[in-house]
Amino acid sequence: MRTQTESDAILTLATEAMEAKMNAGEPFTALDISNALKAKNLPVRHREVSAVVRGLYAGGGMTAFGYVRDLIYVSTPDGSAQAYLYRHGTQAPADYTLDAQDALPPVPTDRARALDDAVPAGEPLSPLADIALQGMVGGAVIRGGGSTAYGVSLPRRTRSAFRRDGAIAVPRNFIEQAGYQVGDLLVLTHDAQTDTLALQAAAPGAAGVIGAFVKVWGDLRVRIAKTKLRIAGCAVPVQKPTFALDSGGSLRIEP
Repeated sequence: MRTQTESDAILTLATEAMEAKMNAGEPFTALDISNALKAKNLPVRHREVSAVVRGLYAGGGMTAFGYVRDLIYVSTPDGSAQAYLYRHGTQAPADYTLDAQDALPPVPTDRARALDDAVPAGEPLSPLADIALQGMVGGAVIRGGGSTAYGVSLPRRTRSAFRRDGAIAVPRNFIEQAGYQVGDLLVLTHDAQTDTLALQAAAPGAAGVIGAFVKVWGDLRVRIAKTKLRIAGCAVPVQKPTFALDSGGSLRIEP
């Protein structure tokens, strides 16, 4: 059983390790990330790290780095298996040379670093970690109540338990009226003069503002995390937002 602090630490450490890889333009698999953390004596489980990796990809957090995903065959101690390879779009899957995948053993208790102390206490999630979290909700989640669940779709009634304080859940009827579809990528902007937010379809070439991207999930669910509100320039706490559609199809949100 993981505490909330430990779960947040795994989320943060895994996204930091991926960000370092992507900044260096290096291809990687989820096992590469979990092995890298274990090599630092961090007592993580591969399935926990793998959930974060999949979440960051599903949430669109790798797109701004130019990363894509391929299903490749890797060699294992038991033969061969398939694994997802995350690579820069300019690279070829054949450029990946670490295809002999062998998981490091669990970190011995006497050498394990405390996850509670591995990241600064009380720090909010980074934008990338929050994107990974959003991508994990509904699939593989490492948050909530000190317990973990992997590869299990969350019941509809429990999804709200994973929303961080200050996030905005956009009513489905407004998403329907605006004509957005599941999988659409929306961009969040803030008008400082009127202190209102606008949510509209992301224009081509807008991929540089990853923190302001919001994705339309299954059942037309749209959740705007508080980190994205800050990146968009909204510093006012959101308590009871109101929603309206303007004539151009943009969704206006007043905090």
